[in-house]
This record gives sequence, structure tokens and C-alpha cells, in this order.
Amino acid sequence: MAFAFIKGSDGLLTEDALAVPHVIKWAPEAKAAGILVGYYHFARIPVTVVPEEIVASAQAQAAQAAARLAELGGYDDRTLPYVLDIEGVNSTITDEMVTLWTTTWLDEMQLATSRAPVVYSYRSFLQDRLLQSAVTKDKLRNYHLWLAQPGNPAKASVKVGQGLKKGKPCYETAWKQSDCSYVWTFWQYTSKGDREKYGIPWSPSVGSCPTGVSLCFPGKGTGRNHLDLNVFNGTAADLTALVNGSWIRSPLEYR
Repeated sequence: MAFAFIKGSDGLLTEDALAVPHVIKWAPEAKAAGILVGYYHFARIPVTVVPEEIVASAQAQAAQAAARLAELGGYDDRTLPYVLDIEGVNSTITDEMVTLWTTTWLDEMQLATSRAPVVYSYRSFLQDRLLQSAVTKDKLRNYHLWLAQPGNPAKASVKVGQGLKKGKPCYETAWKQSDCSYVWTFWQYTSKGDREKYGIPWSPSVGSCPTGVSLCFPGKGTGRNHLDLNVFNGTAADLTALVNGSWIRSPLEYR
């Protein structure tokens, strides 16, 4: 295992409080074991049509994530760029507000930490909830993508980012190229990894999962086979460059 991502912060304070003891415990232990660590912030976008409220929320949550990064020791030679986990947004929030919140958070986080964050989401969200204007696409293409897409990395036929959607040949997002391939950095290819294999505790609360059952989802992801697994799209040198901040994405990479 070369790297691991751990929730570092959450825009919902009750969930944030639950994340803190885990990241404080596991991040130092992972680094001590030689594993690179990345933290992610789970976005919470308010239900509003007022741009000023959207901007204020994004700024506050970026400040929250930046403060958490500082509490965890800041960027060092074992820490990947902070991630914005943007998904599952309330359907009543307009695409314009979702895009404004997302780009504001990215701007503020980069300003606060002097490091470009990473964007995490899945294809349909990136296509349907973020504006597809040229200006927005060029802005988002400055950020590394961590894409959630079920698939088997061992199969040559699996193309990250590609897939049919409502009759379209591929998902239209900022990270798509003309041939439907994606410019991606991390790929979350399953959420059903074996926790025991990677030394991740999984014992559920009493009565929530039958004894011996591996695929069990009692509401908090505590089943044995409930672990996100990822691959990195690059060389060992690329991974080092990502850690030290010298590998930066650019719209010029796209064809």
C-alpha cells in the first residue's frame, strides 16, 4: 500500500467531531508505516439561492479544512494534497450554486495552504451538477481528479471516465478529453475492499451484522468488505511530485 485517504474534516460539525479522533489516530500511524496520507473534506452546501451565502459557506469550510490540516502538522513529505469530496448535494440547490460553492472552496483552500487541492466525485455528479462552460472547465482543469467509478483495474477494456449516459458517448465533464478518456490522478475502483486484508478495524456494533457475514452495511460502513480501494495514475516520481507540490495540472494537458 503506497497511500491512504482519511476523512480530515466535514462541513457538518457533528460529523466533523466524529472524524477527528480517527484521523488523529490513523494518520500518524500510517505515515510511520511509510504510507502517504491524504485528507479529505466532505462538502456541505447550504440550501440557498443567495450567492453571498454560498460563498460564505465555502470560505468557512475551506478555513475549517485548512485549520485541520495545520492541526495535523501541515504539508510534509508524507502528505498528499487536501481533497474536496463533493457529492450527494441536495437536488434543490441549483447547478450554478453548486459550481460557485465548489470553485470558491478550491480557491480559498489553495490560498490558505499554498497547494492546489484535489477534487473527488463521480462522473454523473461532475457532469450534471457542475457548469460545463469553457470558463468553468478551464478552472477545474487546474486541479487533480480523484474519480469514483466501479471497475476492475486489471481489465484493459475498462476506461476510466468513459461510459454511456442517456445515449451520450461519454460523460461531459471538465476532465474529459475529445476521445472520451479522462485526465485523472486517482481512481476509486471499488468500495468493497476487504478491511482485514489492509489492517482496518471493522467490528460492527452488537447485533448490527450477523457473525461471519462480510458484506454488511449497517449504516456506518462497518462491514468487513466495505473499504474504498484506489489506484494512482502515474509513476513513483509523479507521486513524489504530487506530495511536494511540483506536479500541477493545467488546461494545456487536454486534447
